[in-house]
Amino acid sequence: MQANEHAMISIKPTFASSILSGAKTIELRRRFIDLPLGSKLWIYSTLPVGAVVGVATLNSVDRDTPQNLWKKYANETQIEASGFDEYFVGCEHGVALGLSDIQALEPVGLQTIREIRGIASMPQVAVRITTEQAARFGRIGACV
Repeated sequence: MQANEHAMISIKPTFASSILSGAKTIELRRRFIDLPLGSKLWIYSTLPVGAVVGVATLNSVDRDTPQNLWKKYANETQIEASGFDEYFVGCEHGVALGLSDIQALEPVGLQTIREIRGIASMPQVAVRITTEQAARFGRIGACV
């Protein structure tokens, strides 16, 4: 499963920490951009952290009803049923992103991210980044 695509994905700090610890291997989304399996997801931990803190490989994408996603992945999401239900209220379908090869990075701060990407805003869900931008994140935040 090889892909040369990269994206930055915004994740709340609690969930980003759970991914980096290996406890969370499924990231849930109401919607998600179309990426091939094997793509690298650069994990942006939202404020107050405000940094790229890790990278993972996208190894599966499952689009299904929230009820089916919960049945299949509840133990891998690190979210309680009430939080899950609140997140997916009003959604007919959701997305479960399977993550593997998770690597923590030295945090790459907000100002550096802005300089590398050439724009001030951070993605609300996810945004494609170039191979060059990904390489710069990797060099600056060498794996820990």
